[in-house]
Parts: sequence; C-alpha cells; structure tokens
Amino acid sequence: MINTLELFEALKTRFGDKEAKTIVKEIEKIESGISPIVEKELDRKIDVLATREDIARSEARLTMRMFYFWIGQVAVISGILVYFFKSTGH
Repeated sequence: MINTLELFEALKTRFGDKEAKTIVKEIEKIESGISPIVEKELDRKIDVLATREDIARSEARLTMRMFYFWIGQVAVISGILVYFFKSTGH
C-alpha cells in the first residue's frame, strides 16, 4: 500500500506542490472518517464469529442427539417386532 509521502511525491510531479498537498490532505480526511466505520463493522462481525471451540461443542451435542435418536429407533422397532410376533403366535 502506498504511504502518504509516496502519494505526495507522485502527485507533485503531475499537479504541483499545492495541489498535491490538498489532494493528500483530503485523502487523509477520508481515511480517518472511514477507519471508525471499518472498526465498528469488524467488531460487529467478530461478535457473531464462531470459534473452533464453539463448533466442537455443537458437533458433540449433535453426535449425542443422533445417538439418542438411534437408541430410540432401536427401542421402537424392537417393540413393534415383539408386538407383531406375539400377535401372530410365534
């Protein structure tokens, strides 16, 4: 990224000293106004950013729920089979 001095030197050869200073000062004003806006947006996004630890916890909870669901399915199917075999006399 070009710094202020390099920008001034580049503009000075094309526009002259006074105009180059004016342009550089205006760019600095714009940058100083943008900086707080960018920082605020960055802070907002960091607040909702998930860490690896958050993702690991979510995966662990999901795995446990899947396991409970699987146990429930086995119990239901076993109950249906027991009922079926008792009702048919086997």
